[in-house]
Amino acid sequence: ELVKELKRIGNNLNQLTRSIHTGDLPNIREVEKMNKDLEIVWNEVIRALRKVNK
Repeated sequence: ELVKELKRIGNNLNQLTRSIHTGDLPNIREVEKMNKDLEIVWNEVIRALRKVNK
């Protein structure tokens, strides 16, 4: 589940980067949503690493 989420966020980041390079301004709501999603996944990664390191 975590890997799926990371792939989805990576996909969104790639789309955002492409948009910026073509001169399209990203939708601020979209960027805010991606930021929230990334924060959630980051917290999951930290939890998983803590379990592994115990």
